[in-house]
Amino acid sequence: MKFHPDKNPGDKAAEKKFKEAQELFEQENWLSAYQIILELKKDSRSANYPQLLKLEERVKLKLQI
Repeated sequence: MKFHPDKNPGDKAAEKKFKEAQELFEQENWLSAYQIILELKKDSRSANYPQLLKLEERVKLKLQI
């Protein structure tokens, strides 16, 4: 996945982007988290990444979409 820290060792910008979505979820900022997830999914390499899909499902449940 483009932004996943494990796929980008040493890339602080990628790590920050991935963690931002997770932090927004934890802060119950569902819409902002979902927007970042959609942005990440535009990258074909990250679109089917299991951890991203899992987070997306959790956000969708909170947004009831």
